[in-house]
Amino acid sequence: MPSVLGGDIAAPVYEDDAVGFAELLQQAAETRNAVSKSKVSEAIDGLTQFATIRGLRPEILQSLVDTLTETPCYLDQSQCGRIIKALIPRRKVSEEIVVRVVGCLGNGVHRPGAGVQAGLLRWLVMVYNVLEDYEMLSRLYGVLFNLLDMMTLRGYVCHLLSLITRRKHIKPFRIQALLQLQRDVGSEQPINALIQIYKNYYPDVIMFNAGPFKSTIFSHPDPDWMQKLLSIQEASASLNPLNETRPNFKIVRKVGSQSSKRRKTERVVVPEVHTFGAIESTVTLEEVQNADDFVQKLDKLELPNQLAAVLEDPLLQQLVALKPTELAQERIENWLAASLYDTMKTLSSTAPGAAARTSKLLEQIAGYTKATRTLLPPVQEFLKAYLQQWDGQANLQAILMLCSFLPMLDFDQLHTQFLSPIDTALSSNPDVLITFYTSLLRHWTFIPPSHLPNTSTSPSLLIQHTTSHLLRSPPNPHTTLLFYEISSTLPFSHPIFRIHLPPAPLLYTLLFSSTPHIFSRLCHVLITFKTALEKSSALSRSGSGAAAGVGVGGGGSGASGAPPKPQPYPSSFYDAFNGFIMDICNLLWRSRAFVLPVAGDSGNKAALGCTIPGPVVSALEAAVSARGVGDLKGSFFLSRGPMWSYIAAQILGEMEEQRGVDRERKCKAPVSVQTLKQLAEQGGVKVAFMEYRLVVLRGIKKRGYEGVEEFMRNTMTSLIPKGRKAGAGGQRR
Repeated sequence: MPSVLGGDIAAPVYEDDAVGFAELLQQAAETRNAVSKSKVSEAIDGLTQFATIRGLRPEILQSLVDTLTETPCYLDQSQCGRIIKALIPRRKVSEEIVVRVVGCLGNGVHRPGAGVQAGLLRWLVMVYNVLEDYEMLSRLYGVLFNLLDMMTLRGYVCHLLSLITRRKHIKPFRIQALLQLQRDVGSEQPINALIQIYKNYYPDVIMFNAGPFKSTIFSHPDPDWMQKLLSIQEASASLNPLNETRPNFKIVRKVGSQSSKRRKTERVVVPEVHTFGAIESTVTLEEVQNADDFVQKLDKLELPNQLAAVLEDPLLQQLVALKPTELAQERIENWLAASLYDTMKTLSSTAPGAAARTSKLLEQIAGYTKATRTLLPPVQEFLKAYLQQWDGQANLQAILMLCSFLPMLDFDQLHTQFLSPIDTALSSNPDVLITFYTSLLRHWTFIPPSHLPNTSTSPSLLIQHTTSHLLRSPPNPHTTLLFYEISSTLPFSHPIFRIHLPPAPLLYTLLFSSTPHIFSRLCHVLITFKTALEKSSALSRSGSGAAAGVGVGGGGSGASGAPPKPQPYPSSFYDAFNGFIMDICNLLWRSRAFVLPVAGDSGNKAALGCTIPGPVVSALEAAVSARGVGDLKGSFFLSRGPMWSYIAAQILGEMEEQRGVDRERKCKAPVSVQTLKQLAEQGGVKVAFMEYRLVVLRGIKKRGYEGVEEFMRNTMTSLIPKGRKAGAGGQRR
């Protein structure tokens, strides 16, 4: 392993090198002139390079902090300063390190120099957001408070106290001490800002002005350094997810300078969580430290002054959800109405930051809407006006996410105010448009039954509207399938939700896509529809209506006086559905592709021949015959079709290997009844045709295409387990 010391600092630095650097620096600190200055400098450079890229492990970080805080320390102040800057933790900073740093502060012979103390305290402020436990700092509050009289540390002590101050820390003697310190040293901004924090908790006690201070007085000392630290810790967490603890269940504060700078640039108006003027008997959200604390204090928790912070803060979202009040909801809606009104007025503004502010606000509202799954009335009114001038590009994700939570309005109103503008804006982007309709339909699926209207055609009209887009501008097949996967799982027991099958042109286009995954998903969708149709028919049937055809059958109307039941489907609906199922069985299982029903053929009476015209079928038959590759009817069978022939050949090869068949006697042609008979006669694999088909089905399922096996076992009578009813009917062998 190459070593950095005495060589090129630009060479790779490894974990063991970092450990060596820390040990060398410890040696240099403990013994005067034990290590030359050049080697110390090289060690610090190598350590800095390593820490900047990968961060320091907890044990290395602990070793370096011990080196800096132990006395006597023979490293000079500049060397200590460079080491402190390289203290970039790879993981959370332990409470042992926190105690070590705080314990070295103050006056005394056995304390580090003032410059080192200030540097370490500044570093503690910088890593505050990545501490492992904040309780230890809370316990050390009194120690830190007593350091306020040290001029070299006062600024960072005030900063750290501002971060950890809670109501329990504010005592009368501390208020008096702060005011006395302000009188003794003058109007220093850090002291004024700390007094203001005390005043926020007890405005009735501290009634005078705290004094002037900048709003950014307690900003993060080095935002770029902090950003680098967060990137390193995110990378470390992705590589070692089990080593990372979950963040505390508490109010999240952004890194000071980053937050202030971004908010100033983008003019984001959503406030952070702050509770001012709370009374002694209540608890503020800022005082919550973990989930147990939140649960225990739930009844005493007081809402913050600016409820608009609910848009960003997940803890406040939990509080509002668990303790809903009309007043809180009204406050949130009023703030949103005012902010969105201002946003509408500035949409055409060219002022710096206006577009960024709008985007950020919409992202925050979208996140809140996703968390609560409720579109608030002011947001709905804003969307109604905004969509009329939307270009389909600005704030695309936020707008579509918000619109996907639209309530189940009358469809004419829904179409005029929302869907029509979206259709126009996204006319050239069918994938995004269909994905939006899928999300909207999914949202309606999860509406509680008690909140659904007894009569509404909106779900059906939405599906029909989406289907028209699918036929006019087909998107990616997977986008289409996702829409039908959602529409096949609607709560059909409720009368407003009806089954809508894919139109024949769309279904057969997907069927012949030559993609096994698409074929499998389509089979799963049809079986899901079949199951739903059987349940719906059972609910709506008044007598023992017979189920015709392959999969399911119709029924009569519900009994008088019974709860609302699904209305029966027309016979043409069952004919179409049974035709789809029969065609797939003919293609894949029965070697009867494109065969139409004829008189006397009761086993094929529902077939649609994939709706291919007769002259086209005749031309295809002639082409297949001319090439001498068998007949058209069996061209899509499991062992011959373009989707499954390769997989079927693999599965047969595995079977031959398991049974020890010689290479010369293995099957070298697509499998059929005749092929299997010849193989058995010539000493090859001996397997019945039915068994072969079942083995191929199981092999296809093992390869991840579960929909095919599910489809066959739910439609073919010969494959349905004995004792299980085949629904309303079943396909014959």
